[in-house]
Formats: sequence, structure tokens, C-alpha cells
Amino acid sequence: MEFDLKKKVAIVTGGALGIGRATVLALVKHGASVAVLDVNRHQAGAVVEEISTMKGHAIAVEVDVADEKAVDRAVAMVIKDYSKIDILFNNAAVEILTPMVSIRIEDWDKVLNTNLRGTFLVTRAVLQQMLKQKSGAIVNVGSVDGLRGRANGAAYAASKAAIVCFTESLADEVAKYKIRANVVCPAGVNTEMWRKTHPQSDPMSVLQPEEVADMIVFLASNMSKAINGATIEILGPRLEWGTYL
Repeated sequence: MEFDLKKKVAIVTGGALGIGRATVLALVKHGASVAVLDVNRHQAGAVVEEISTMKGHAIAVEVDVADEKAVDRAVAMVIKDYSKIDILFNNAAVEILTPMVSIRIEDWDKVLNTNLRGTFLVTRAVLQQMLKQKSGAIVNVGSVDGLRGRANGAAYAASKAAIVCFTESLADEVAKYKIRANVVCPAGVNTEMWRKTHPQSDPMSVLQPEEVADMIVFLASNMSKAINGATIEILGPRLEWGTYL
């Protein structure tokens, strides 16, 4: 199935690695111009260089999504360069696994600020442009942990659960402006973040970033124009004891 995203402009947060990078490449493959927002300027620049070899168009923007002023500047920069924003994929996230009794407040705040506050700040900034256009597609990244929770992951699970409700509320609010918002909840994905928290696991036994990116491209395209406010689980390989990573 082909998706035509020509003349579309997308923002991808956390676009330098993992699911973000895979989504950036997939969006460009289908014709979109992409702003790669990431806290790591060097890695974001490397993705842009890779896109240039594909004869695609992208810019790298260094930003901490938890920083309100930095987010507003970054979004303004994208609008200045492209004049519009059609697609937003809120992907930037961190995960710190710690037993409840020993979670440090700074770790709790880092996870919630990056994952939840960052999703809110970027969405709010981009939404101003989408409301003017009366069009747009927003995709947020949740997690199966946000639907069920798991030991040692309270901060991460709480942030992802909140993103699900945030997305549902957003979708209900902006539907009348022809703006859609959906959330994808993957199980384990072979990313740098996942490998750090699952060092003993086989990276090929879980979802690959490109498999998640395919769903995001679908939700960003007109092929999914009837889908709004949905929470979509992407489960991938099931472990032999019947659970998901």
C-alpha cells in the first residue's frame, strides 16, 4: 500500500534515533518534508544528511521538549522554513526503571517532563498552526506499559497512561477543525533505550522500529482519515510465556 505525503510537512520529536529516526525516513520516502527535532544536534544532523542522499528534504532542530521557550522557538523555526505543519509525531521519551521505594524525585521528574510535558508543549505549539490551517494529523507514542503497567516502571507507565488520555481529550477537542489525534502503544521495540533496559534480551525477538513507523505513516496519511482518538496497540512477537516485552 502506498501513501502519498508529497507537499506535506512533518515534525518528529526524538527524531534522531529509534522509532523517531525510522519514522522520519519513512515519511521522507513517501514524499514529506520533515523537521527532525532532537536534544542531540549531532545525531539529528546525521539523519538529515542521510535524507539528503535520498534526495529528500529535512532540517535538524536541537530542542529539549520539556523547555517551553525552546519548543516555541523550534516550532516557529519550522513554520518559518516550511510555512505550515501537516503532521506531528510526538516521539521524544526517556525511560528509567527503578523500584518504587527507591525512585529519586529527579528521575521521576525527568521521565514525566520529557514524556508528558514534552508531548503537551510541542502539541500546543504546533496546534496553533494547525488550527489556522484547519487540518492536521497528530500521532503520539504511548506504550503497552501505559495500558497495563509493570514492576519498576511506575514513572514511565504513568507518563504513557497520561498520554493516552491526553490524546483522547485532544482528539475530541480538535475534530471540528479537521485535525486528528491518535496514539500508538508499542510493546518492546529494538531501540537504544530498550536495549539499555533489557540487556539480556534478543533485540530481534521484539518489534523493529520500521514496523512501528509503518503505522505512524498510516495514521499521518489520508488513508486513516476516519480514525481519530484511537489507541492502537502494536504488540509484535509474543513471548512464549504469553506476555509482551
